Amino acid sequence: MATRNDDHGENMSNKNQYFIDRWAYLANKFNLSCELIIVEWNPPEERPKLIDQLKIPKFNKDQDIRFITVPNKVHKRFKNSDRLNFFQMIAKNVGIRKAKGEFVLCTNIDIIFSDEIFEFFSKKKLNLKTIYRTDRYDIDFDKFNEVKISPNELNDNLTFIHKSNFSIDIKNKKKYYVKFSLGYIYNLIYEFIKKKLSNHNLNNNIPFNSKKLGQKTKLERLQYLFKYIKNIYFKPNIHTNGCGDFTLCSKNIWFECGGYYEFEGYSFHIDSLFLWSGYFKRFHFKILPYKIFHINHKIGSGFSFGSNELENRLNKARIPFINNYEVPNYINLIKKKITLNSENWGKHYD
Repeated sequence: MATRNDDHGENMSNKNQYFIDRWAYLANKFNLSCELIIVEWNPPEERPKLIDQLKIPKFNKDQDIRFITVPNKVHKRFKNSDRLNFFQMIAKNVGIRKAKGEFVLCTNIDIIFSDEIFEFFSKKKLNLKTIYRTDRYDIDFDKFNEVKISPNELNDNLTFIHKSNFSIDIKNKKKYYVKFSLGYIYNLIYEFIKKKLSNHNLNNNIPFNSKKLGQKTKLERLQYLFKYIKNIYFKPNIHTNGCGDFTLCSKNIWFECGGYYEFEGYSFHIDSLFLWSGYFKRFHFKILPYKIFHINHKIGSGFSFGSNELENRLNKARIPFINNYEVPNYINLIKKKITLNSENWGKHYD
């Protein structure tokens, strides 16, 4: 898990402390042998480090919590470090590298785990060749003193549900498809023909130019779109929706897939690319029937269905990100076994 002692996701002090408290409570309740790794990326000079600010709860003898600090001098080595304070997925790679366990779960600070999923962890029935995913349930939450919160209390505050094929807006009774639907395909076609794609600053080792694609004829772009639809929306059992909040697999799989792509920009779609790497390497996928809950943040601080505020903010700040039209290019590179990362991925702590 990666974080900073700032307000990058709103109310981070409470979220940081609550995550640790809830994790410790569940680990002790189910006697889970585990370590919690917190990667503090580019800590602000004007604020205390998390290891000095957070109250560390008591763990059992086979449980541990470790803090890894990646300083500003390392952060500055990356492109766009003057525009972006936090490279979340690169920070997670640091944690993956340092993990001692046989299995590694990458998650986020604003996630509340259900009792049921920790009970599942404690049974030690994970498969070394399987990548585990689960559905995410978004909630309004401010009860940061209640680590023993009841399932009913969490469920009563639901705002969104993120399934493999779609997300549901509970309050407004809307459904957003993330895989095949006629309405979604129509909108993709319309937008694809209508607009040219922006040219983002990709890493030099990636042979892809979105500006060149934007200069193609409408027919060529339409043909490209249907290839995108074929590649993305008809692939079974890859649950990419909200996968940055929960991806669990053996450390060996993380290494065989080369960790998260260390894109030097905002972390759109990077979590999904890891799953595609696992797919082409023929690992198995399993969607767990247990819930995780995501604490809602303000619009624009992260991706929100039905809002372009985050994308507009990134464009205004000239922060690069991988958009929906660029994703199939990266998937094709992964399919062709073109390595996105160097062999030194995640080694940003020395």
